[in-house]
Amino acid sequence: MQSAERKKLLEQFQNQMHAVINQGEAEMEKMRDSEEKLQGMSELEESHVEQYSAVHSELRKEMAILQKKILMDIQQQEMMNVRKQLKTLLP
Repeated sequence: MQSAERKKLLEQFQNQMHAVINQGEAEMEKMRDSEEKLQGMSELEESHVEQYSAVHSELRKEMAILQKKILMDIQQQEMMNVRKQLKTLLP
């Protein structure tokens, strides 16, 4: 009779251990999934930072070009004004 009880207790213990091991494996799988998601988010953030830097650099270049164009237009306008004034002064 004791051996039947021992066998039953051993079986219960084994079942509990299997349940604990299965739960641990499930938790490990969840942790791996979370790590993969976190890695993906980190890579996405890095990509966004690189894109932002590239766009910011391009905007600076375009602004510099526009600034030069505006300055050239102003200079041309001033030259035209000077010529007009000279024409009115010289017969």
